[in-house]
Amino acid sequence: MISMRHAKKLVSTSVALALAVAAGNANAAIYYTITDISATAPSGANFGPYPQAISPDGSKYSGTFFASNPWLYFLSQASQFNSSDRFSFERGCWLDSGVCDARWEPSNVTPNAYAYVWRQGITGASDIYRYPFTSDNLTAASGNALVTAYSDETSPQTAGYTSSRPSNRSAEFNSTALMASFSPGGNSPYSQANALVNLGSNKYLVGGTYAFNYGGNPDGTTSASASYTNCYSGDTSKFNNSYGTSTDSVDLRYCPGYNTAAALWLVDNTTPSAVTQSLIGTDTASAGSSYIIKTASINGFNYDTGSSLVYAAGYIASSANDSDDNNGALDGRNKAAFWVFSSTSPSTKSPIPIGSDPTDDTGSSSNLRNSWAIGVTGEVSGSRYVVGNNQYQGSSNNNFPTQMFTAKVSSSAVVSQNNNPVSINSGEDLVANAVNPDGLVVGWRDSRETVNTQVINGSGRKPVAFMYNIQSGGSWYLNDLICTSSSDCSQHGKYYWITNASDVDDSGNILAEAKQYNSYDDWANDINYTTVMIKLTRTMTSDPSGSYVVRNVPAGSPDLNEGGGSFSWMLGLLLPLALWRRFGKAKK
Repeated sequence: MISMRHAKKLVSTSVALALAVAAGNANAAIYYTITDISATAPSGANFGPYPQAISPDGSKYSGTFFASNPWLYFLSQASQFNSSDRFSFERGCWLDSGVCDARWEPSNVTPNAYAYVWRQGITGASDIYRYPFTSDNLTAASGNALVTAYSDETSPQTAGYTSSRPSNRSAEFNSTALMASFSPGGNSPYSQANALVNLGSNKYLVGGTYAFNYGGNPDGTTSASASYTNCYSGDTSKFNNSYGTSTDSVDLRYCPGYNTAAALWLVDNTTPSAVTQSLIGTDTASAGSSYIIKTASINGFNYDTGSSLVYAAGYIASSANDSDDNNGALDGRNKAAFWVFSSTSPSTKSPIPIGSDPTDDTGSSSNLRNSWAIGVTGEVSGSRYVVGNNQYQGSSNNNFPTQMFTAKVSSSAVVSQNNNPVSINSGEDLVANAVNPDGLVVGWRDSRETVNTQVINGSGRKPVAFMYNIQSGGSWYLNDLICTSSSDCSQHGKYYWITNASDVDDSGNILAEAKQYNSYDDWANDINYTTVMIKLTRTMTSDPSGSYVVRNVPAGSPDLNEGGGSFSWMLGLLLPLALWRRFGKAKK
């Protein structure tokens, strides 16, 4: 009989042998080096730091701490979560009722009542929710601007927003407020900047969203501000809404309480002390009842200097024929879209929708609930791509998944769309957060060892960061690209589990969120970790392959779909040792 000690040694030897077959030796080269980013959190900043944006040249970055983390309730990620994006929160919580209750019910007002604490925060008179910081000032504070984008120049300009409270934000270029007209709740005008592009000659385009009037009225009401009131001052006992129910009275589904349009600001920074600007509104492209809450936004840019055209990606409003709400106040859905503007004379343009319309709350697993675009590439092998996400509303493998799409586009139309660019398991989440001009996409997906874990009426899955190259079609788990050898996946004495990649610069360097552990045992058991913000720096420009890719998962993890970028071909060498697979990763 083989002892456990010898089984462990045998598996480690088999792994080394497999690596030798791949690279000619048992020592793997490292693809991404990790740099920890140390920011100072003030009192009340209980969660973070979480990454937000990195400049195109990788020299600047931004992030934020939070007072609470409601995205656990909505199965989202910190970098995605915005109160004006209905797709972030509109579905509610579909985990086990006990898990949902513990994270929201008023009777559980503890640090673990993540969503309820957040909800109480956004109804307050001041914003105690976010505590932003930048690489120029690593001391976070609630009064700081959250930088969401940088321009591509030696001394980057910034776009983002300040917030007196989450229901009232002010878009900014550097420290100049960008114009918006509508003031929900009688406070400051609501606007948010998400994207920034340098047109040259001190001219810039800023993309984002701004409110233009109150949202759809709830059933049986006449007040124009009723949806806003329900969203920000509603009955907290109505918040625990399960996905797909007919609970129309759930206040959260009236958020953000106002209608928004995609915003394009043209900024002249010739005289920084006296910035001039103009607001170019865009069509929300929403049909249907005036009751419907309409939201739209620009989330990313790419500037084609050859044609003098600026491509913008984001989402528009789309009315779903929702049978559980006859009047339509809750019907508002988001649909991916892109715009094309002239850089020489930007003017209002109609959006070009991408993909199918969202549909009713019930239906097959292929039916959409929401979709949105996060960015657009430059010319990649002669084509340009918009990248986004489809949020499905039908059950698939115990989940209501969100999955990345790519769409090949021209200056006037969608040429083709691929809703499955990465090989994934049925019902797996794979969410794109950012794409660089060369087509390198980053985001998060379900981890290999939890990809079949029950989500609907369950406890959720473990997220892991990924990278996908549109040009080559290769995809990788970022945790597989940080190992120095087959037996050591630590860097500068620490172990990491990279949970989410928020942004990627023009050279392929990544801003990400990770769990940091002091020992292998803590890493393997997912205990005693610290949340850290990290920068991943590439050591080579070509795709990772061979010894640069080391399957890096906790010992004992099942061998599931690798998603196209790891050592799945090696597993046959290890099958005879499946009984002892829990010893499959040696520790150093």
